[in-house]
Amino acid sequence: MNKKVIAIITIVIILVATAAVGVFFFLQKSNNFSQENNPKKFQESSEADSGNGNANSNACGTSTVSYGGQTYNTVQIGTQCWFKENLNVGTMLASASAMPADPAPTLNNPNTVSKWCYDNSIANCTNEGGLYTWAEANGLAITCNSTSCTPASPSQGICPTGWHIPTDTEQYTLENYLQNTTCSASRTDWGCSDAGTKLKTGGSSGFNAPLAGNRIMVGSFYYRASGAFFWSSSAFDASHAWGRYLYSGFATVSRFYSSKASGFSVRCLKN
Repeated sequence: MNKKVIAIITIVIILVATAAVGVFFFLQKSNNFSQENNPKKFQESSEADSGNGNANSNACGTSTVSYGGQTYNTVQIGTQCWFKENLNVGTMLASASAMPADPAPTLNNPNTVSKWCYDNSIANCTNEGGLYTWAEANGLAITCNSTSCTPASPSQGICPTGWHIPTDTEQYTLENYLQNTTCSASRTDWGCSDAGTKLKTGGSSGFNAPLAGNRIMVGSFYYRASGAFFWSSSAFDASHAWGRYLYSGFATVSRFYSSKASGFSVRCLKN
């Protein structure tokens, strides 16, 4: 084979090798471009890498809590972790005119708790939770409904270990996180739109507050299907305490104080 032929073969080999390298880098670049411009694939990859399949249960530490023979789901809202259902522990009182009696409830013993069920129906407690006086909710003597008493801080009350009755400030933290307008911590009226909508059953927060109504101090049940009422552990004065009211037709939340002898729903908040 003469030198001219060898030279031609060498040139051909070089050209083929160069073309192959070019094709390789072109395909590699095309693949990277495809990944970078495929949001769905990028998102799936990120989620798989993080291992964060359920941010709510991871943040709460558990997705359910068993207490008093019932199982409660949990929901993370902002930095707080709440029961996703109203608390339903204790023995039903005979009627709306009956009152809890001393001694005060014992910590972690639901059998020592007294509750009202709306219209004296166990089914209403099962579906929407019990209704409790302020003293009962906070595990205090019945006299604390009419005299100055200071709950523990945090106030475990009738919640399980590791959970407590929220303070007025903690209730504000919840509604302020969900509001999309102005939200005053010291208001004594409606505010914090659209937190009310987001907190009610079917709302985007996952809090799912049913319109369970209340028991008023004169011994009657009112507002089921139109209102939800929740105690805080914060007293207003000797015979009144702060709470929250959600109304079916409002997107806002009412911060108000009520007689401690009223029967309101309870939501437990993680310590």
